[in-house]
Amino acid sequence: DTGSAVLAFDCDDDSCVRGIGEGVVVHGDYVEINEDAYTPSPIGLADPKTHRLLGCLIDLPHADRSGNYPANETVKMSSAVACPGVTYPAPKVHFYNP
Repeated sequence: DTGSAVLAFDCDDDSCVRGIGEGVVVHGDYVEINEDAYTPSPIGLADPKTHRLLGCLIDLPHADRSGNYPANETVKMSSAVACPGVTYPAPKVHFYNP
């Protein structure tokens, strides 16, 4: 539900200024992210051209009491909020591959 492309990524720190596994999400498209790979970290959103942090998706699906994750879950880009501990104007996100 975004009007322009955003870069979605796994946050590697509490403020989401370090990211892993980034992927561009364009209007009307989606990206699949493996829940147990980032639990309980939020998903960060950044500008795909400047890599400036736009916000975080924090209210993500979690495992049930049996430890099972939902097979599919939709999280809308418009539900992004300010990332914890970040002062805006936003910093640039630094991406790396572990």
